[in-house]
Amino acid sequence: MVQETQVLLVIAGIILCVLGAVVLCAGGFGSTMLGNLNQVSKLAPPSADNAELEEITKAIHQVEPLIRPAILTVAASTLVWSAILIWMGVATIQGRRWARKLLLATGWAWCGNVILQFVAFLGSLPTILSLNQSLLAASPGGSPPGALGATAFGMIVQVIINLITHAIAAAPGVALIILFGLRNVRLSCDQLDPKPNWTDRVPIQVLPLWLTLLGVTSQVLFFLPLIPAAAQLLPALHLNSDYLVAGGLCLAALPALAAWLIAKMHPGGWWLVMVGSVAVVALLCAFHLTTDFAALFRKLISMIPARSDRNQIKPEMIDSIARVVRDYWIAIAVTGAAFLGYIYWIKRFFDPQTKDAGQAAAH
Repeated sequence: MVQETQVLLVIAGIILCVLGAVVLCAGGFGSTMLGNLNQVSKLAPPSADNAELEEITKAIHQVEPLIRPAILTVAASTLVWSAILIWMGVATIQGRRWARKLLLATGWAWCGNVILQFVAFLGSLPTILSLNQSLLAASPGGSPPGALGATAFGMIVQVIINLITHAIAAAPGVALIILFGLRNVRLSCDQLDPKPNWTDRVPIQVLPLWLTLLGVTSQVLFFLPLIPAAAQLLPALHLNSDYLVAGGLCLAALPALAAWLIAKMHPGGWWLVMVGSVAVVALLCAFHLTTDFAALFRKLISMIPARSDRNQIKPEMIDSIARVVRDYWIAIAVTGAAFLGYIYWIKRFFDPQTKDAGQAAAH
C-alpha cells in the first residue's frame, strides 16, 4: 500500500515543483518587463509631432516612481511562492505528514475562498441591477419596452456563467482535497513519517484559517514598498506615506500574531481573529457608506492630463459608478457574515474540553 500510494505522492510532488519553477519563470519575466519599462521611462520624451507616442511616454514618466517598488514586490513574492511550492513538492515526495495536512488544508482554503468570491458576487447583484436600470432610464430614448425582462434574463445568464467560472476555479482545491484526503495517502504518510509534528495539534478545520492569516500577512508585506510610490503619484489626496507604512506594518503584525497563537491552539488566537474580523468588516462597510466616491473620482479624473479623453466621462456616469462602489458594502457584509460564521463554527476546537477529541478526529 505504501509503495502504490508513494507513486501518487511522487507525481503530486513533481507537479508542485514544476509549478514552483513556472511561478519563478513568470516572476522573472514580469520583473524583466517592468525593468524594461523603467529604462523606457528614462528616455527623453519624443517630439510633439507624434501625439500618441508623446502621451504614452508622458504616462510612463508619471508612473516612474511606481516601477522600482513594483519590481521589488514582484521579485520578492515570486521567490517566496516558488520556494514554498518547491519545498512542499519535495516534502510531498518524501511523504511528510505535515505537508499532506497543509496541502489538504490548502485545498479547503482554496475552495472556501472561491465560495466567498461567489457569495460576494451574489451580494453585488442588486447593485448591478440598479445600475443597469439607471443607465437605461438615462438613455436618450428612455427605458424601452421589455428592457426590465431582458435585464433580468441577462442577470440570470451572468449568474450561471459565474457559477461555472467559479466551479472551474475551485478545481485545483478540489483536486488537493481528493488526493490528500485519501485514507491510503494519510496512512502512508503516517508510516513514512511517524515523528509527531506541530500540525498534529491543529485540526484540519482550523488549518485553513491559519493559512489564510499567513497569506494576508505576506500580501500586506509584499505591497508595503508600493505605498510611498502611491502617495507620491497621488499628491492631491494628501496621503502620508509614513503613516500608511506604519499602518501596513500593524496590519501585517495582527494576522501574524493570530497565526502564531492559532498554531499553538491558544484561545486568544481565536478571539483575536473574531474581534479583528468584525472590526475589519465594520470599518469597510462604514468606509463605503460614508465616503463620497463621486467627489473622489472627480478629483482623480482632474489629475489626468488635459489632452486625454477625461471630458468624455459624463457626470451621470461618474455618479452611477460611485453608487455601485458605495453599495458594494452589501457584498462586503454578506461575505463577512459567511466568514464570521466559519470563525464561530471552529470555536469548539479551542475549547479545552473538546480540543483533544477534535484533534484526533481531524487527523
